[in-house]
Amino acid sequence: LYEDWETGQIRTQTPWSNTGWVFGGSTGAKFEIHTSTDHLWNFTTQSTATLNVFEGNYCVRSGTIPHQANVYLQTSLSLSYPARIEFYWSCYSEGGYDYLSFYTGAAEQARIGGQTGWTFAAFNLPSGDNTIKWQYQKDPTGTTLFDRGFVDKIVVRKYNPTFDTQMQQRVSPKEIEVWSQYYRYAEYWSDVFDTKGENTKFVYSSWTEVLNGQTVEIYARSSDDYFTILSTYPSFSTTKLPNNGDPSGLISRGRYIQYKIVFYTDGSNTPEVSNINFTYEPLPLRAYDFNGVALSSTSIKWTWTHRATYYIDGYRIYSSTRQYNKDGGYLVITSTSDGLLAELPPSATYWIEENLQPNTQYGRYIVAYTTTIVLFGGNASRNVFGLNAPRNLYTLALQPQCSAEKYETTGVPPYYQFVSISTGVWYNTKEFSFTSAISTGNGRVAYYKYIFKTTSTWDDVSSFVWYPTSKTYITGGGEQIIERPILELVATENSDNWYFQVKSYNGDDIESGYQIIGPFWFKGCPAQITDLVVSRGKGEEGTVKLTWSAPTDDADSGDLNNAKFVIKYRLAGIIDTIQKFDSITPIVTSTGMVQGVIEISTTTAAGSLQTYVVTGLVPGLTYWFTVVTVDNNGNRSAVATYINPQSGTQDITKLRSRSSKVTRIKFDTPSYTFYAGDTSPKIKVVLIDEDGDLINSRFGAECDLLTTSSKGKFSLDGINFGITKLNILPGSNSAEFYYMDETAGNPQITVDEIAALVLWNGTQGWLSEQQTHTILPGKAISFRVVPQDGNYNCQILVDKPVYIEAVDKLGNRAIDFEGVVIATTTFSGMVIDPANVSFTLSDQGRKAAVLRNYYYAGASSITVSEVVSQDYKKMLFIDYYNGYVVGNKGMLKATAEGGLRWFTKIYRNDVTKGLTSVAVYENISVLCGNNGLIIRSTDSFVSYIEQNIGSTMLNDIVFIDSNTVVVCGNNGTIYKSTDAALSFYSIPSDLSENLNSIVFISTSLGFVCGNNGKLLKTTDKAESFSEVYIPTVANLYAIKFLDDQQTGFICGSNSVLLKTEDGGTNFSVLNVSTENVELYGIDFITPQVGVVCGSYGKIFISTTAGNSFTDISPQGYQSETFYTIKMLDLNKIIVAGTNGNMLLTTDRGKTWQKIVMQGSSPQDYLWNATIISSFETKATKIVQGKKDQLVATIGLRFMYPSAVLTKINKVTVKKLGSLPDEYVTSIKFGEGLGSASFINGTAEILIPSQPTIKYATSYFNIYVDLSDDAPLDTT
Repeated sequence: LYEDWETGQIRTQTPWSNTGWVFGGSTGAKFEIHTSTDHLWNFTTQSTATLNVFEGNYCVRSGTIPHQANVYLQTSLSLSYPARIEFYWSCYSEGGYDYLSFYTGAAEQARIGGQTGWTFAAFNLPSGDNTIKWQYQKDPTGTTLFDRGFVDKIVVRKYNPTFDTQMQQRVSPKEIEVWSQYYRYAEYWSDVFDTKGENTKFVYSSWTEVLNGQTVEIYARSSDDYFTILSTYPSFSTTKLPNNGDPSGLISRGRYIQYKIVFYTDGSNTPEVSNINFTYEPLPLRAYDFNGVALSSTSIKWTWTHRATYYIDGYRIYSSTRQYNKDGGYLVITSTSDGLLAELPPSATYWIEENLQPNTQYGRYIVAYTTTIVLFGGNASRNVFGLNAPRNLYTLALQPQCSAEKYETTGVPPYYQFVSISTGVWYNTKEFSFTSAISTGNGRVAYYKYIFKTTSTWDDVSSFVWYPTSKTYITGGGEQIIERPILELVATENSDNWYFQVKSYNGDDIESGYQIIGPFWFKGCPAQITDLVVSRGKGEEGTVKLTWSAPTDDADSGDLNNAKFVIKYRLAGIIDTIQKFDSITPIVTSTGMVQGVIEISTTTAAGSLQTYVVTGLVPGLTYWFTVVTVDNNGNRSAVATYINPQSGTQDITKLRSRSSKVTRIKFDTPSYTFYAGDTSPKIKVVLIDEDGDLINSRFGAECDLLTTSSKGKFSLDGINFGITKLNILPGSNSAEFYYMDETAGNPQITVDEIAALVLWNGTQGWLSEQQTHTILPGKAISFRVVPQDGNYNCQILVDKPVYIEAVDKLGNRAIDFEGVVIATTTFSGMVIDPANVSFTLSDQGRKAAVLRNYYYAGASSITVSEVVSQDYKKMLFIDYYNGYVVGNKGMLKATAEGGLRWFTKIYRNDVTKGLTSVAVYENISVLCGNNGLIIRSTDSFVSYIEQNIGSTMLNDIVFIDSNTVVVCGNNGTIYKSTDAALSFYSIPSDLSENLNSIVFISTSLGFVCGNNGKLLKTTDKAESFSEVYIPTVANLYAIKFLDDQQTGFICGSNSVLLKTEDGGTNFSVLNVSTENVELYGIDFITPQVGVVCGSYGKIFISTTAGNSFTDISPQGYQSETFYTIKMLDLNKIIVAGTNGNMLLTTDRGKTWQKIVMQGSSPQDYLWNATIISSFETKATKIVQGKKDQLVATIGLRFMYPSAVLTKINKVTVKKLGSLPDEYVTSIKFGEGLGSASFINGTAEILIPSQPTIKYATSYFNIYVDLSDDAPLDTT
């Protein structure tokens, strides 16, 4: 580590650490770069000053920190060896209290403080991981000097403290030296001498020496490899050489020799050495790169590199049967007869050896010899591999001697013989065999390589090895025994170009001969498929569809019988050869097959269309496919392809396809229009492939549900909103959800795939789709009165502008509200103007008004109620929570809260557009009313169309099924629709009476009731009606059948109730009441429990199957008529009728509450004014002729805190009692603020100083002056 900060920065990444220098401490302060020109504040001198860095341009300093805080700088490094850290540091701080410390790990090693200039420091670091840190620390009080620490030039080096100790131990007192003219010890090393030979033997050494009482020793070293004078190899002899003696036992053989002389003296004289001589016996340099080449099956050419320039008399070649170093010396040959093959002149570089055996290994080496230097000696060759060893080599093998023939039976009785296989003849059987006249072994061949393919060109990569081993065969009915190697092969494709190619090889794997036999004709394989078409699969991810025509069983004829199609596929390119086909094995991953094999058994006619869908692939990847046909004999066709029938050319694009994959999430339901706060209809998304077709997901997906609206929410069940994810399950192609928005607008919603649910890692790349919905402002369910300025603080005598607003269930202004409201206040002293307000569409749900208050200070509120001026005629509940009610002037209201609150769907106040009934089937809703009016909607009356199918009043409407609608009305009118209320046609009833109610208890059986006791029945789905006799002529207004299809009730005039228990075959007459009540509405929740309603505000309940009724009518509604009633459960009943009256009971009629849309101000309006907060009588008796008599103290303040400045300029005092005015000569307010006299019992005191009144109470005294003659005992 080396850090001198000269980069001008504190690096967060350094050569020794990825995290570099790390800042820290108890505050946000840090160490920072410092220069010699930086001005620092000196807390002692109260002035600025500079401080020089130790070296260079930069160092680091601690940042400014508060008391009892610290700041540090640290780094980590990993050491392979023990090390030593060295650095320079200084500190200027409050001595003894604030200081700069150095740490290794968690251990503090040293600290400095006070006024400490640049100081050197060093510490040892162990090997391994180390953290080094400098930390500046302050105590709770006191600051002096610069209040900082400084660090510069940090160096970490390898360091071994043990070595220092050892060096100290080695130091010893210096010896006292005595001067001498001569060295006491010396060596002389000679030059290195080249003997020009190899394996040289040194046989004699001698020299001349003059010792002069001293000592001399000579040593030597030798090697065949060259070395330099001062090289460390080879070693000198360990024993000194003999003078005039044989050193051969001390010095190794070698080409090069060097000696050294060692002198030993006592310092008084020096020895002398001269005439150093060595006698040696050099041998010629050995031949290098000894090698051989087989020229034929009987000859080898041996070659070598000639090196010997000196001492050589010739070369001799030996067989490896003679041991390479047999004679014990270093490659020295002292005997000539053993293994000698040839003797050659010294200039020879090759020799051809002949009359050898085929495919036989021979070992040879060559010796460079001399008979001049020694009796006989030489050096054996180094072979071509650089080894001091013989070179072994095989002669070439014999030429291949193969024939095309097979061993089979022939004649009668059966004889066995080899029968030739002819070329140029068609064969249907795939088995071919070839024999060899020679077998493997010395003198023949080592092995063959062969190819049996539809080519006459040799391809070594495609070849196979055959060791032709003889087998015994008997032919001619047992007369002859033949030993012959045989190779059985199989033709794998139809062709007239099959060739058998063979090469022979020797034991050194050298090609020795070549033979080709052919061509052979074969057509026994099924024909190649040439119309294979691969395309994406449908319906499921990871599928591919293959189609092809079945080929012929042989090349040109026959149907497939007990055959099979083998399909193979992969990702890595086209499969256009049988070799590629054979290399394919199944490979499966967690997400699907990436390579596979499929076998399909088949018996089929040639030309028949074949189809197969491959499943389990990785979706979206491109696969290459092929098909091979295998007949019942195992013959295989060529790999399938596609040949364009028009051009005759191959089209490989037909052989590949991407596997089917989901590409997009698509909305399957249309864009909806619905109200803010309402739940959308079910929204469905589906998965589609590239062609736009539905496809099941293999892995499923987790998707984000997104909306451009900040108030939009999603739900899976339409009830619990707040989800942000949608799961499309594996194996599914769709998912459903609901949407709700709290604000009106056109939000865009998106379903965006983010990750697979199983196996697949991460996103699958599905494209998203957006859909825009129309959110209409919510329907009004309440009202509010809000200040136009947003402030609920008011001042009496000052008009307060407000808005009366219609509000939806989310608290938003309902901008499409139409209707009439009335506003009332909590006390009579305050008014709202206007109090009766009519809303139109142009008002956008808001009307301006004014609050006025002249007298009362305090809190008040305003209640706004809707005024419905039409009669409710028919109520229909779809389920427990959702229902409709229609009015006779065209109003349609709906509830989603079980009748607790209702909102207007359609607002009209026109009798000619009056509504009488409503019917709903799934998403289709239909209304009927005056003048043949039909209103149809498919979105819960967000939008609708209307038509008049006649001019008479239509009284009731009902769905039979999703398409069939029946409506009845006045004057015997019946209409039927078979297209879900888009159009109607008339059904004759043969009646003139008004028909009031219609019901169907099955898709074919229904009833219609009307005035004068008329009851019609249909059994053909309302195509015709017949009259049913019933024992009454009362007007019949409503029919109710229960789900058992047997129990039914009809109510009418004169308190009449009809009942059937056999599905309408027979009816009995019951009386609900002894009063003459027109019963217009009926509902039974069970065969035993039901309710009826009618004129005079009457409501009756029965718990005895209609046999008896109890009056549960609400009080105060005797002048009203109830036309419709619904029993939601055994206790909850809703009834509606004239003048917009709708009532609810939850205790089976014990108590009723009126249901009306109303609301109030969100909070109280606070009316502010000056009020008398206290009045205290001070004297009960006053005295004649006395002034300034305190009679009372009054407290004045604001009702509420206010920034309005209010002052008193007049106080009015009224006098009560019997004392006449003239005897009160003066009444005074406050301490000299003003006075007056009573006139007619009233005194108006003007206050010129106008004191200010605040929220805190101000107190004022009231004084009176009496005349001297004021009558006693007056009050």
